[in-house]
Amino acid sequence: MHYDEGNNLASWSGAGVNGTYSSDLFTNEAMHRIGEAEGSSQPFYLYLAYQTAHPSCSGGRCLQAPCSSVDTYASHLIGDERKLYAAMLSHMDAGLGMIVDKLRETGQASNTLLVFMSDNGPAPSGSAAPYRGGKGSFWEG
Repeated sequence: MHYDEGNNLASWSGAGVNGTYSSDLFTNEAMHRIGEAEGSSQPFYLYLAYQTAHPSCSGGRCLQAPCSSVDTYASHLIGDERKLYAAMLSHMDAGLGMIVDKLRETGQASNTLLVFMSDNGPAPSGSAAPYRGGKGSFWEG
């Protein structure tokens, strides 16, 4: 769900979104919105908040990524959680690349400001070495 131009809650464009990896859904919707703005003289604001690095536990499985992305790290990383996390981030990175490509394709890249931010570092059980802190602290980790 998202808010449309009239600030009304609306369904995502396209059918059959159940079972779609959320990063793919968000990327596709962002590219759809960028395409709609092509040729317009009106500026637009697109806020894209991927859920990628935030695990949500359901059924005992906290980190999730498409198998094709996880398979990329099968021989490079040790531990399923590390493979899943790497797959999540690289999948998000690919989606961001597709969005930048869409901005270029529609001639909007030269008049676009992209800001990429993340929240404050790893969970308390993680490490941001050599930096200090993490989630819930005053430092970025």
